[in-house]
Amino acid sequence: MKIILTLISILYPLVVFYGLAEFSVRWVSLILLLLFLTRLLLLKKSNTLEKQNKQLLSDKASKIITIWVASFLLMSFIFGNDTGLLFYPVIINAALALVFSYSLANPPPVIERLARLTQAELPPHAIAYTRKVTKVWLGFFIINAIIACYTALFTSLATWTLYNGLIAYILMGVLFTTEYLVRLRVQKLNDN
Repeated sequence: MKIILTLISILYPLVVFYGLAEFSVRWVSLILLLLFLTRLLLLKKSNTLEKQNKQLLSDKASKIITIWVASFLLMSFIFGNDTGLLFYPVIINAALALVFSYSLANPPPVIERLARLTQAELPPHAIAYTRKVTKVWLGFFIINAIIACYTALFTSLATWTLYNGLIAYILMGVLFTTEYLVRLRVQKLNDN
């Protein structure tokens, strides 16, 4: 079930696009709402099974995001309007922006935490670099949330799907690749 829910999260724009082509807004909203409520129940179950602090923090953030998504899906179901369906990318990007922003205010930043998974001891230049990268990703998530909001409110479903289901992922891939290449260069400069 977790795999199915993860796939739906990743492919959400396509699920909505093809779902609305075949079914009413209410049916698509109801099905997605039931899936996200199932996700919420699975998160609650994993919380009772795992009592690690890192996992609990992650589960709390996931629960909050899932509740927000479910609220928007419920609005779409009640009012028969697709706007609630279209706000999923906005919620995800805004939540990621909040997490990255919070980590900058309460170190270590997200990217530093990720870097320490592979290298426990980071030199000072690497710590400074991870802070800059966290800021870059924060900027990306803010801009992406704004664009996702614009596509949800002011464009066609096809445009919304194209941006949120393809272009946003391509931009994320370009940023990830560029950061990786810059990281290799920074490591090389600091190794000399």
